[in-house]
Amino acid sequence: MSQRPVNLTHSNNLLPFIEYFESQGIQWRDTADQYQIPDMLEDQTYWLPTHAALSFISAMISKSHDRLGIEVGQLLTVGHMFPELGQALEKCQSLSDGIHALVEQMQTMNNHVIFWPEKINDKWYLCHRGAYPIFAPGYDQAEWFRSFALITMCRDFLGETWIPHSVWLSFKSHLAQRLPTGMEPVEVRYEQAYGAIEVPLPRDFKPVEIDYKREAWFEEIKRLVHSYAPLPWFNIDWLAGFIGVSTRTMKRRFTENQCSFQELKEKKRCELACELLEQSVPVADVAWRCGYSDLSNFNRAFRRWKSMTPAQYRKAHGSKQA
Repeated sequence: MSQRPVNLTHSNNLLPFIEYFESQGIQWRDTADQYQIPDMLEDQTYWLPTHAALSFISAMISKSHDRLGIEVGQLLTVGHMFPELGQALEKCQSLSDGIHALVEQMQTMNNHVIFWPEKINDKWYLCHRGAYPIFAPGYDQAEWFRSFALITMCRDFLGETWIPHSVWLSFKSHLAQRLPTGMEPVEVRYEQAYGAIEVPLPRDFKPVEIDYKREAWFEEIKRLVHSYAPLPWFNIDWLAGFIGVSTRTMKRRFTENQCSFQELKEKKRCELACELLEQSVPVADVAWRCGYSDLSNFNRAFRRWKSMTPAQYRKAHGSKQA
């Protein structure tokens, strides 16, 4: 099981917001105190409950304005969100290299957000999915926040004025906000399954490069399963397409290594569910984090894994419902 608590977010994620509040003269410390957010974020780093960080952002929106995610997002760098990734990107020479680094770094990130490149209708998109459901406080702001973080990352390789042709957002269009100056030509599509920005990658781009001559090549595949198992649509067909092989070849690779794809995926989801339940995350949120949009399906899966319900598991491990 991961040693890093999966229901926490790094305080670096809030720093751009704090810097924005300070620059605009917006009082934020009293609101931060309500959600137990330390007021020393600029001087020290912390791991904070993700739900508290989102609630803080949501509360600050009502105090300032509903374009907070866009305004702050434009000031954001990926290094704010994930310092390790920021360091890896500094060594990259192209956007292709940067996306390879992003996929490789997925294992070291706190998985309250998942990033992946995907080819859709012959166009490449850099996609993202957050850990909390669409009805969570501050969800739309967090999605704008992630979208602009990825746009900023791409601009490091494509130039400061680059904008994507298309942006996908998963929230409803009535939450739409006016785009910043210069981004009016962008096509924005709402109510999608996940967030994404269209990116200019070669037609033959491969999200990962697996060297089958290396002795530990299958470990790389297992790491990919570990990173992407929480996606609701994650199956062996998706993994095969991600790696760039046929489903038949992918199945053969697992058989040759005496490993079951389904068991590996279920093991990761089970470990993630148990860790979240032990951290008192509400069961509905645990289900979402593990790739289940339907709570009853998650409950059935958990019974299959642990021979008990999520509530029984939580009680057995001494956690209190959040």
